[in-house]
Amino acid sequence: MNVRIPLVIGICAVCATVLSSCPAESAAAPERIYSKRIRYFSTERYKELRDEWKAWAETHPGDPMGWTEFAKAARYAGEPCEAYLGYAKKAIEFDPSYAEAHAVLGGSNWRQYCPSAPEDPSNAIRELEKALELDPASRDPHYMLWPMKLYQGKTDEAAGHLKSLIRGGDFPEFLLDLAYNMLVAVEPNAIILTNGDNDTYPPLALQAARGIRPDVAIVNLSLLNTVWYRKLMMEGPLAIPLPAIDEDAPGPQAGAAVMGLQEKLAGAGWTRPLYVAVTVHRPSLPLPNRLSLEGVVYRVLPEQGSEAEVDVEKLAENLGKNYRLESATALGFDWNHFSSLPNLVVNYAAAYSHLASGLAEKGDLDGARGAFREALRLMEFHSKADFGKGIAEEWRKIDAESKEPEEWIARFSK
Repeated sequence: MNVRIPLVIGICAVCATVLSSCPAESAAAPERIYSKRIRYFSTERYKELRDEWKAWAETHPGDPMGWTEFAKAARYAGEPCEAYLGYAKKAIEFDPSYAEAHAVLGGSNWRQYCPSAPEDPSNAIRELEKALELDPASRDPHYMLWPMKLYQGKTDEAAGHLKSLIRGGDFPEFLLDLAYNMLVAVEPNAIILTNGDNDTYPPLALQAARGIRPDVAIVNLSLLNTVWYRKLMMEGPLAIPLPAIDEDAPGPQAGAAVMGLQEKLAGAGWTRPLYVAVTVHRPSLPLPNRLSLEGVVYRVLPEQGSEAEVDVEKLAENLGKNYRLESATALGFDWNHFSSLPNLVVNYAAAYSHLASGLAEKGDLDGARGAFREALRLMEFHSKADFGKGIAEEWRKIDAESKEPEEWIARFSK
């Protein structure tokens, strides 16, 4: 049964980034720059870190770490790629054996990431493979080599880099469980549209390394803007029915691709189920169809409409039976270091909140209260006071008889 209710708690759309190993930080050095998969700052903070690392590099001109961190901060601060690539090259000039500088240089020296870089990723691949040669434990190069090998048509080598990430323990258990949950409960031969690294690489890695749901197509919206990726998706073993890309059209084309995909699926009678990961920023998704929340994915429905709905039965089954959720509150995991990941947990809390509202609408107040408690427990564990208060306030509107919402509001207000 689908219950149409307003989605009062916003689904958190977070794009993530690389889990890399780094040398020990000098006590006097500025804060290290980690990939956004691990830790995310505002643009203003990245600008501050860029200036701090610039000062450090100029004061310690022979320190390759300083120039490399300067390059990474400058990239996230929005500097032109020519600038931060120059900083990485300077690090290599001082120390050709500094693996991370080669990874930064290789990871950005491709047209996919830098408009002025070569379209052919061969030079970038050499730098990334050099980084792995110098530091076999390095993880960042595997992330960047995956799309480059796909571009070259070397799908087996691309899959090998995904398997390396699994074998190297690069994905925290929470991310692997999130990926598992994305895959496990969708219909056969489904297509899932994803947003960034943390909702794209882990499910692909589970498919490549562990054979979990190989029938499901993971389609990254950012890569859909490229001719080569769309061609690969269309002609690959899962044969995604995408429209041909207009190479002469200006600007991004992912939106047109999604619209064309939706139209082709509709014309075929929706024989291939289409889903959207909850991490996708919904305003940027140009789908005219209604969406139905099933957990960590929305199902795209055949009928058109802007209002989202909740599939109460499917959501209850996924959260109560199908999903792996224990890692979302793992006590032994360093949530402070991987500070981008608690934002992903918000998606689970939002799903529980929507489930609670749907159960209450059906008259199941006991079930609604249990779902609200699960949502609030997650938010309390991760110190998400604002989200927690919002969920508790929604509970209070729905369930005037219970005193629990006020107690939770008080706890989040401390």
